[in-house]
Amino acid sequence: MPVVLGGDVGHRVLLYGSDGSVLRVIHTDASGDLQIDVLSSALPSGAATQATLASILAQLDVALSTRALEAGGNLDLIQINTSSFVDMRGPLGSVATDVYRIAEPRERNPVWITRFYGVAGVAPHLAVNRWTYTVPAGKKARLQTIFASMIQDAVAAVAGLVTASINYTPSGGSITRIAEATKINLAVGSEGHVGSGVDVLMGAGDLLQGVTSDANTGGTNRLLVSATIVEFAA
Repeated sequence: MPVVLGGDVGHRVLLYGSDGSVLRVIHTDASGDLQIDVLSSALPSGAATQATLASILAQLDVALSTRALEAGGNLDLIQINTSSFVDMRGPLGSVATDVYRIAEPRERNPVWITRFYGVAGVAPHLAVNRWTYTVPAGKKARLQTIFASMIQDAVAAVAGLVTASINYTPSGGSITRIAEATKINLAVGSEGHVGSGVDVLMGAGDLLQGVTSDANTGGTNRLLVSATIVEFAA
């Protein structure tokens, strides 16, 4: 017979369990807890197993290549090779390649460019291009600042329209005047000006022009038209 521990005297209970056909004595461990053996388990349909996890790991052939910081502290694109992914180009209808490019937060290989014209004592004249800038092939650019101004530095006989402007023409598109300072005043010291920080993204072939004109009769003006640009790899 089983040994009865002193503290259990008067509390003896004999438990049986059925295996479906035979009554059997239920076992406990040394602490008196039921001893239960798990003979089998059934995972829910579609549950992950060690084998399926290993398979997923094998299929995630993702090659992340983050290049070093470029000059000026710019991060290159991150390229993800998705050749082992399920091909969703058919359902999506908008994916062109197996390599997706995640746009960088800053430009790559930036070059800072300034276009500037500033001259005093300029006589009346028809519209003149003082400078131009064209985005090169394989490049993009951001227009960052623009400034245009004029100051009458010698009195005119008859006042006319004086302008200093910046024009933008996208490749294959129409010209747009994006900034213009004007005045009609013959007195010395009369002025007009405009300036701003901007963020205009330009593509290859886009054109910027700094232009001035002076329709006064006599007199001269101090004219200024400028722009700062960041050019970078497309």
